[in-house]
Order: sequence, then C-alpha cells, then structure tokens
Amino acid sequence: MALQVLRIHRLLAAPRARVFRAWQDPRDLEHWAWGSLGDEVRAQVDFQVGGAFRVETLRPDGSTWAFSGSYIEIDAPARLAHSLAWEAPMGYGPAPERIVVELSETAEGTRLVFTHEGDFSEAARREHLRGWESCLDALARRLADSP
Repeated sequence: MALQVLRIHRLLAAPRARVFRAWQDPRDLEHWAWGSLGDEVRAQVDFQVGGAFRVETLRPDGSTWAFSGSYIEIDAPARLAHSLAWEAPMGYGPAPERIVVELSETAEGTRLVFTHEGDFSEAARREHLRGWESCLDALARRLADSP
C-alpha cells in the first residue's frame, strides 16, 4: 500500500466558531461523526494537544465500531489535526492515519477543507471518501438543527 491523500471541500452554512465546536464537543460528535452508520453513538473527548478522543457506535448485530486518536494540532477556530485509528472492519490492518481540518470564514458561512492521509489502498480510499461524505452530510444537518 502507499500513502493516500483524500481531500474534501465543503461550504457549511454556519459560523466558523460553530463548525469548529462541532469537532470538539462530544455531544455534537455523537450526532454526526459516524454519518449514516451511527446508532447509539458515544464520544469521549480530551480536547487539547496530546489529548485523546474516541467515538463509538453500536451496530445492528450488537457489535461496537469505533475510531479514536490523539490531537496533534489545535489552532481554534481555524485548524485541527489528529491521528486516527479504527476499531472497525476497514479491510486493512493498522496503518498510520491523520486527519486535518481547516476552516475559513466566507460570506456564505465556513469553508471546510477535510484531509485524510494514510497508508491504505485505493479501494479503501474510495470507501473512506464515501464514509466521510456521509459524515460531512450529517455534520451539515447537525449545524442546521443546532446552530
């Protein structure tokens, strides 16, 4: 496998500070971080550089899937970066992965640039794209429902 870079651009109809808070607040994360796969989602967050997070969801078969990581960089409300580890069937073994979220104000709201980097296959990259799009759709709904 080789380093894959997945980048998604979104315009969100919410102020940058609110979008940033949706990444740090466990109650917000519980509403969007697993996208369409989320059911009975629980999040734990120690939002500081070096702090850890974990977001888990209950699957229909009773199993639990989770992702977790440690915060590498926090520059509120413009940027955050964290490592990423999966406790879910990803189709590949443990691999170094990183998420970077960049937020900038626009007249229409907030421009989000989401980057996922990791050592996984192109097929896994396509599945990650599908999953992250679902999560970002859920984030947009959360921002609309809870300004």
